[in-house]
Amino acid sequence: MKPLATFEGGPAGGPGPAGRIGIWPFPSYGDGLIVLGLANSLTLSGYRVSVFSDALASLSPLLPFDVCPREAIDAPNGSAPPAFDALFVQRELDGLPSAYARRAILYDYSWTALRAAGGHRHEVAPGVPFAHANCTALTYFRPMAPLAVAWQRFARRVLGLPHAALYPGWRLAPEVVPRRHGRRVVIHPEAGSEAKVWPQERSLELARRLRRDGWDAVLLLDERERARWRKRYQLDVPVTELESFADVVSFMAETGFFIGNDSGPGHLASSLGVPTLTILTTKRLLVGWRPGFTDGAVVRAARWWWPPWSTERVSPTVGRVQAAFEALVRRHPQR
Repeated sequence: MKPLATFEGGPAGGPGPAGRIGIWPFPSYGDGLIVLGLANSLTLSGYRVSVFSDALASLSPLLPFDVCPREAIDAPNGSAPPAFDALFVQRELDGLPSAYARRAILYDYSWTALRAAGGHRHEVAPGVPFAHANCTALTYFRPMAPLAVAWQRFARRVLGLPHAALYPGWRLAPEVVPRRHGRRVVIHPEAGSEAKVWPQERSLELARRLRRDGWDAVLLLDERERARWRKRYQLDVPVTELESFADVVSFMAETGFFIGNDSGPGHLASSLGVPTLTILTTKRLLVGWRPGFTDGAVVRAARWWWPPWSTERVSPTVGRVQAAFEALVRRHPQR
């Protein structure tokens, strides 16, 4: 199958090097982080790339491509041609692709889309139910691969780009040294939904145990979370006091390891080369959604099977999480 044959000119049948590519992920910053490798691949291959994410817009100075608020997308101007040669859109249409791009590429990580594509092959073809006249529907996400890796494969095998990057290409300040603090373990005990949150008392106990073992364990909390935790708990472990998202990036980049729930900070840590341990508190397998820029691990309760009708939450013990962390450390010796 010819890669993106519906485009004109440029390498591998895609937009020419001067062409503009837009990426429109879901609003959560985890969804935005997952596609930054694709944005870097396109940038390295000569395209002008804009990622539209309110959650990540403040990080644009740290990346080799533009990251803009959603409202900054160029509005159609009468009979002028669309602003983008191609626009990658995560599932939602709402009239956006026909107005803003010559071609929209819809992508979807759902199991339904995976099954429709056979689970192990890509599909770049019109006529899929949620596509319309100027859209191409895309599914290319092998169930056993993290999504960040799937995007790299897509850039190489489908787009045929000369540079298929896995990482976003962070532009960190010269004084920021990756994993400089090898004994520092950042623990993020929050998540976007309550169902994903490991019992917070266990996060505190894990931090205490790691500190007793000589690790510099610290809780990563934003301003609102800090206020809530300090009302609820007598905190006896350090808590981050970072003023901006850019500060979080620099702090995370120098960290040795990250432990957290299924949430955006894990993807951020992984994208910065930090090994991650993701704690699962649901039946979700998290095979594709796990942080996958850098090698990491996933830990869940010992029970290996739940009936499909079960709504039981899964809460691994502190000891089980600590053992999984120790196994991760053996794979990635600290500096």
